[in-house]
Amino acid sequence: AADQLAAVAGIGVLVARQITGPLRDLALTARAVAGGDLKRRSSVHSHDEVGLLSSAFNQMTSRLLHLYETSRALGAQPQAQAILSQTAAAVRGLIAGTTMLVVLRAEAGWQIEQIAAEDGDRRRLIADPIAVEALARRASGMIVAPADSRRFRSLDLPPGYQQICYTALSVQGRLVGLLLLLHPEQGAFIDSVIEPLAAIAGMAASALDNVRLYAEVQTESQRRTAILESIADGVILCDAERNVLMLNPAAQRLLALPDWPRRRYHFSQLPLQPLGEETLCSEPGTVRYRCHGRILSTSCAPLADGNGEVIGLHDVSVEAAMDQAKTDLIALISHELRTPLTAIQGAVDMLRKEIGGTLNPLQHELADTAMRQSLAMSGLIDKAILVAGLEMGSLELEIKPTGLQTVVDLAVLPLRPATVAAEVELSVQVEPNLPLVQADVRMLTFAVAQLLDNALKYGNGQPIKVMARRHGGGVALAVRDYGPGIAAERLPQLFERLRRSDNALNEGPRGLGLGLMLARELLERQGGAISVQSQAGKGSLFTIFVRAVEQEDQQRAA
Repeated sequence: AADQLAAVAGIGVLVARQITGPLRDLALTARAVAGGDLKRRSSVHSHDEVGLLSSAFNQMTSRLLHLYETSRALGAQPQAQAILSQTAAAVRGLIAGTTMLVVLRAEAGWQIEQIAAEDGDRRRLIADPIAVEALARRASGMIVAPADSRRFRSLDLPPGYQQICYTALSVQGRLVGLLLLLHPEQGAFIDSVIEPLAAIAGMAASALDNVRLYAEVQTESQRRTAILESIADGVILCDAERNVLMLNPAAQRLLALPDWPRRRYHFSQLPLQPLGEETLCSEPGTVRYRCHGRILSTSCAPLADGNGEVIGLHDVSVEAAMDQAKTDLIALISHELRTPLTAIQGAVDMLRKEIGGTLNPLQHELADTAMRQSLAMSGLIDKAILVAGLEMGSLELEIKPTGLQTVVDLAVLPLRPATVAAEVELSVQVEPNLPLVQADVRMLTFAVAQLLDNALKYGNGQPIKVMARRHGGGVALAVRDYGPGIAAERLPQLFERLRRSDNALNEGPRGLGLGLMLARELLERQGGAISVQSQAGKGSLFTIFVRAVEQEDQQRAA
């Protein structure tokens, strides 16, 4: 019995030494590797099955560490040549004596580089681009083939190699290049190294593609920087909160902000003083500022991703000075013309009244013509003064509750004699009990009178209708004529300065082309609007929209 117990104890010790202990060591090593310690190795070196398992585990862990270090090394390389050198070193770490050829795809075609196994010698090779493309397209996964295979005949491969392992370098389905591994011995690329080689090829492809993308971004950034630095206009880049992210050199000079890279600016903190109300010469969508004695015009455009905007600065100091000088000249000339014109009108009026003696019919006709032309000249001067006032911002509007019937009467009454003389039928249809409107009586009357004057001048003697009715939250006043109408392509520019209809350019009374522009500007400053509908041969319909007074204000005005 004692011998049996001793035998059992001996067997237990043997099992613990040969099986349990090695398995415990292997389990602890596996746990450490799983935790990230890739340098941990099993210390079991027996010649039994457990020893073989330990050896295979250590070999697998070594290759895993090799791939991990290769991945880190490739990711840290900023240039393609460094990546290729690192890749070649990783391949030689698996299979000594291997020469690596990399065929990179570039915009100019295929670029072939050789990295020799031992001395790092690099030479240019000649290849058939079409054959290389076909070989790369068919290389799905790592493929092993004899060096004298027909598929490699298009490449001018160096002699002395027996076996080639190759694969396409691709990233997300996009072909980056072709990797060829050459070895002087047959059977060098065994099955156990194919998977690690494929992993190295994948990492190299990603690293090379990242270098390409980085180079493209750098090139585009340099191109944009060169453009921004070369243009004369200032450019400001802001984020969604209008914090300044970038100023080009021109913007730095215009704003005089040499410290902007060291200080975070908000757009509101820039030395830009708004000039206030836009003038008639301002472009739509632009805002003018005063900055260090200069006048800057700004225009904004949102970024494509919606996370900011680009603001352009254009120095319009010279243009602004010229506009101001022009406006001042118009105002000066207009005021200087008004005095002698008033004297002329007085003298002509006395002639018409025969204060200086009896006039014959021809003299009466000449006096009437002189009076009409002097009145027309007076109207042009009034318009020029009005334009000058709008551009200088000196025009003050007295907006208050106003009855539209009063405005219509004031506009129609002075034109009655002219309509009678021209034998033009002028009818007025104002809807009863219209609400009061918010308007400047004098300026709204001017706008309506301008529409009536145009209808009388260019209506070819056809009837004219004035209509007023409720419209939404306000009142619509329309002037309808049945003249030749206006061509459709001219309608969008009709309310711009110096724009007239075709008839106005070719026949009949001439003007400065200011009337409709002034009507639009005056109405918009009162919160109103003007529109036109016209058809060639069927006349035109101009409609003015004016805001109605609130109900409480209506009662207070009543």
